[in-house]
Amino acid sequence: MNCLKNALCGLALLSATTLFAQKKPVDYVNPFIGTTNYGTTNPGAMCPQGFMSVTPFNVMGSKLNQRDKDAGWWSTPYVNNHRFLTGFAHVNLSGVGCPDLGSLLLMPTTGELNVDYKEYGTTYHDEKASPGYYSVMLDKYNVKAEVSASLRVGTTRFTFPAGQSHVLT
Repeated sequence: MNCLKNALCGLALLSATTLFAQKKPVDYVNPFIGTTNYGTTNPGAMCPQGFMSVTPFNVMGSKLNQRDKDAGWWSTPYVNNHRFLTGFAHVNLSGVGCPDLGSLLLMPTTGELNVDYKEYGTTYHDEKASPGYYSVMLDKYNVKAEVSASLRVGTTRFTFPAGQSHVLT
C-alpha cells in the first residue's frame, strides 16, 4: 500500500511539473522583431501604455553602426545590427516612427571620466531581451547593464567591476 501511495505522489508531482513547465504566450515574444529596416521598435523594457520605457541607445558615435541618428530624419534609439552603444534612453516610444519624447540617456563607464560620446561609447555582447527586461554586457567597461519597467517607472541596474565608476547623464 505504501508503494502505491508513493507512486501516486510521484505521478502527481510529475503531472504538476509538466503542467507548470508549459510555455505561455509571453514566452514566445521576441522583442528584437522590428528593430531593423526602419521598424523603429525597441527591445528595451516597457509596459503596454506605460509612462516609461528604458531601451539601449546605439544609433550614434561610431562607424561600426550602419547609420548615425543625425544622418537624416531618423528617430529610433536602437537598431539590432548596430554594435556601438552610447547609453540607455528613458523616454523613447517604441514603434511610433516619428520623433517622440527626446532622449534622457544614462551611460555607465569606468576609469577616468570622459564625456565625449564618440569616446565613451562601447561595443557590447550577451544581449538579452524579454517582455519587461533587457540586459547587456558593455565590453569597454566590463559592466553588466539591466533595465526593467513597470507601468509608471523605469528601473536601471549597473553592475560595476572594482574601481572608479561613473553614470553619465
